[in-house]
Amino acid sequence: MGARGRLKLAPVGESPSGEATAQSLVAPKEPDKPNGLPLEIDALWDEVVPVLSEAGLLSEADGMTLEMALRHFSVARKASNEMIEAGVVTEDKRHGGQEAKSPRAQIFKDNSSMFLEYAKQLGLSFAARSRINVGGDANGGKEGNPFALD
Repeated sequence: MGARGRLKLAPVGESPSGEATAQSLVAPKEPDKPNGLPLEIDALWDEVVPVLSEAGLLSEADGMTLEMALRHFSVARKASNEMIEAGVVTEDKRHGGQEAKSPRAQIFKDNSSMFLEYAKQLGLSFAARSRINVGGDANGGKEGNPFALD
């Protein structure tokens, strides 16, 4: 099997046909942090939002999407940490004490999968980063972006 070649992705703000997209019409703006976030999610917000905002990946309307991504990440992290401490195998008391896979494994899988879905929408995947226009050079901003397509 031969090489796959370059991905044929349109630049940020441009459709594959070269037309403007809704994203190109929305000014980047950091969303307001929701009130009453749990402490862990509040800390994640403070860590992630400035980076995404600086890259121009957020608009004011992205707050709910970002919050859901961080909530799923937080639950996945907690389940993973608990599995690391308690182990992946647990005693199944409903079935005579035989060994069974920890329910935390499914919680981790479900929440990490959902986080990845939200992350793709927020531009957190390597493919999304390859389309980020990071500069104002004549090359369409690709000069300063190590992930940009040639």
